[in-house]
Amino acid sequence: MELQEKLKIWADEVVKYCNKTAIREDVNKTFYAFQKSVLPIKEENRELLILGLNPGGSYDFASQYTNSIWQANERFNEKEMTSKGLLLGNPCFTNYQKWDISKLSMLECVKSILDTGNYYFMNFIYFNTSNINEFDEIDKDGKIREQCIAFTNQFIKLINPKRILILGTQKGIDALPNVKNPKIILNSTMRLVVQAELLGYPAIAIPHPSRYHMRKQEELDAMNATLQKLFKGEQVEKITLDVQNFCL
Repeated sequence: MELQEKLKIWADEVVKYCNKTAIREDVNKTFYAFQKSVLPIKEENRELLILGLNPGGSYDFASQYTNSIWQANERFNEKEMTSKGLLLGNPCFTNYQKWDISKLSMLECVKSILDTGNYYFMNFIYFNTSNINEFDEIDKDGKIREQCIAFTNQFIKLINPKRILILGTQKGIDALPNVKNPKIILNSTMRLVVQAELLGYPAIAIPHPSRYHMRKQEELDAMNATLQKLFKGEQVEKITLDVQNFCL
């Protein structure tokens, strides 16, 4: 069975669960797994999987299934997202250069991949909230988180990425149950680079660009140098930066 067929079967299961969950009165949130479309499937996209926490914002489900942008290209069939719609990702991603996520381009080895488009970019929780605390209030028993993470793990195993870049060195990487052997590689007033494994794949966590704005040049230079080495598979010793005299 080819990868595209396997992803269709996977997406069928995801939308079946998410459509049923999104319409619940106690949830009532928009959802999507992917920021960037995974179609067409390309072997080169295995180069990097960018993994975020969950979509930002706080919108009810009706604001998604009645939105003409989301209805385009058969993303929705009446009030239900289609498997094609799920795989096409966020239709607003074409404007990502205006988002905080564009600051990833300040990291040279990441920019080189972003420029080619050869990467996947998804959330490991699919429902949209203004912050993760709001999501936790909705998902009091943790069942939605558990199911979304299970789906994400299945996707990771299907695409077999060369490396995973996790956005969030605290709530991001700490929220993933399958992370093994986390090791702080670069430290400052916060964790800047954490090396780990996720489902056996090499994973690197960095601060989420929407929380950490990469304003300190010395931190940015150190992150660039560290990531360059890690992307090449080199061993890196832990570095703690003295930021007392850093200027913004």
